[in-house]
Amino acid sequence: MQTFTDLVREPKDAASFTERQRRAQLTAATIDLIAESGIEAASFAAIAGRTGASKGTIAYHFGSREELLLAVTRSIYRDAADAMSPVRQEACAADALRSYVATNIAWIAARRQATVALIILRTSGVSAVRTLCAAVDEAILADLSALIEAARAETGVPPAGTDDLARALRGAIDAFAIGLARRSAHLDADAYTAVLHHLFAPTAAASR
Repeated sequence: MQTFTDLVREPKDAASFTERQRRAQLTAATIDLIAESGIEAASFAAIAGRTGASKGTIAYHFGSREELLLAVTRSIYRDAADAMSPVRQEACAADALRSYVATNIAWIAARRQATVALIILRTSGVSAVRTLCAAVDEAILADLSALIEAARAETGVPPAGTDDLARALRGAIDAFAIGLARRSAHLDADAYTAVLHHLFAPTAAASR
C-alpha cells in the first residue's frame, strides 16, 4: 500500500519554475470556485475568467477537466501533509498523537476554502478523484492506527482496538471539517482540540 505522501506527491516532470507557478495559480483558483459555487462551476472558462489565463493554457497544463480536478485534490491533500511536519518532530508517539490532532484541526480551521472544496470533490462523480480519495483514506487510517498503537504501547495500554480508535478519531476530525463547512457558529478549534485530546488520549480507552 502506498503512503499518504506518495499518493499526493506532485508528478515529476520537466516543468519550469514558471510553469509550476502557473499550475499553482490555476489550482488555487479552482479551489475557490469549487468552494464558492460547487464543482460544476469549475469550468475551464470560469477558471480562465478568474485567472486571466486562456482555456488553451489551462488545457496545456492539465489536459482535461478531470485531470485538473485530480490535481486540485492532490494539491489540497499535499498542503495538509506539509502541515503535519510538527507531528514527525515529536520525541514520543504519545506527543505525536496529540500533535496529530492539534495540527489537523488547526489546518482545517485555517483552510476553510480548501476544506469545503475537498468535501465537495470527495463526494463528486469524478472517478479518478474518488479513487484517489479512497486510497488516501486507507493510507491515513493505517498510519493513524500505527501511531495510536505506538502511543498506547508507551503507556502500557494493550493494542487491541486501535483500528476502531483510528476510525473514530478520523471521524471526529472530519466532523469538525463538516461543521466548519456549514459555518457552525459554536465551533471553536482550540476547545474542539482539547476535547479530542481528552477522548483519544492513549490511556483513555483503558479507563472506560
